[in-house]
Amino acid sequence: MDDVVNSSLVDSLTQLQAVEVAEAIEAAFADGELEKWLTGSWPLVQVKLGLKSESDFSAEELKPTPPPQVLAIRESLDQLAGFRESIKKNQVRFVQRTKPISFAEGAKLSPKKPGFGGSGVRSKNK
Repeated sequence: MDDVVNSSLVDSLTQLQAVEVAEAIEAAFADGELEKWLTGSWPLVQVKLGLKSESDFSAEELKPTPPPQVLAIRESLDQLAGFRESIKKNQVRFVQRTKPISFAEGAKLSPKKPGFGGSGVRSKNK
């Protein structure tokens, strides 16, 4: 929990451009008392504070590293997105008829009989 609080403080100090506490921030990074995925890396903080430029570091140094749990969630979401795309591509399309189905001219319907499929109403004329 202290790591999260420290990370919030570092983030706030970085946003305030508190260059005068850069040594304390560097010490917190050195001691590993921060959640770097919240604050970013020490090189990134230096860039944000205006102490160094992006060209002084590689892209990897400037990129925050999420914890394993966050990476697992991202992977699951990517798999879910791929699954959804697969469903969209392979979806069966139903054809909607524009004309109602009709019987051929002259065809007659047979009367419903009581029993399975019938109306259940019995005629009084037997």
